[in-house]
Amino acid sequence: MASITDLVVSTVFYLTELTLPIPLPYISSISLLSFLHAVQVSQAYRNILKENHVRIGWFQGLFAIIMMAAGGGSTVCLLRGEPVGILRNDAFWAVYGGVYFLTFSNEYFFSLLNAIPQALLQPILIVADGVLRGVAVAKIGVDGVRLGDIGPGKYVAMLLCGTLCGGGGGIWAGKQARC
Repeated sequence: MASITDLVVSTVFYLTELTLPIPLPYISSISLLSFLHAVQVSQAYRNILKENHVRIGWFQGLFAIIMMAAGGGSTVCLLRGEPVGILRNDAFWAVYGGVYFLTFSNEYFFSLLNAIPQALLQPILIVADGVLRGVAVAKIGVDGVRLGDIGPGKYVAMLLCGTLCGGGGGIWAGKQARC
């Protein structure tokens, strides 16, 4: 009989592998969790801005969304002297850019998101965010240090990189709010 730990681990890995097929020439599918996370970040940013969203330039808003979504992993890559992962991932740009475009340029899509009962939508979005954060902390933060050029046994580096992967987007978002 499998333990509860084995069940949780297998469920998390199953969720990370779920994809949605899309009819694009170079991207045949997107991660379901990435799509849900893009919805969460875009909806939160639009709700924070309220009616002021029309005063935000398109690229300024996209930059804010990208930094909230991938700021931690990107910061860790820069600290370790590695290429930033989102620059190698076309699906990331398609998902987050597409959802941002729909959320900010289409009142019907935003209204549809807000029409879904938040008691139903928010737990789904929070689970997607939590799974993606956990995977980022483990894969990019801890394993990236342990298996990379820094090497095993560098616990401070693992702690720092894991922490930045889990909360770096929020750090960048807070910095943007003060600018």
